[in-house]
Amino acid sequence: MCDEPAWFGHCARGHCLASGRIRLFRHEEPIQWCEGEELSSSEFGGYETVMYIWDGNGFGGNMNAMFQNGAMVSKAQFGLK
Repeated sequence: MCDEPAWFGHCARGHCLASGRIRLFRHEEPIQWCEGEELSSSEFGGYETVMYIWDGNGFGGNMNAMFQNGAMVSKAQFGLK
């Protein structure tokens, strides 16, 4: 188990990785390497798009992020402290 950022509550089902997976950011500073759950992915016209979700603790708390060709293009969160 990794050190948990207070605003997220827990680290994607408690599974943290040393490197090589999704890195969560807060104000452009890396805070955690965590494995999220892949919601969807597609590849079209030279773009690979993948969306991941991380569940938070509490009613409906979650974070999701969309990546295109490895770069984050959008993110959203709800119910996180």
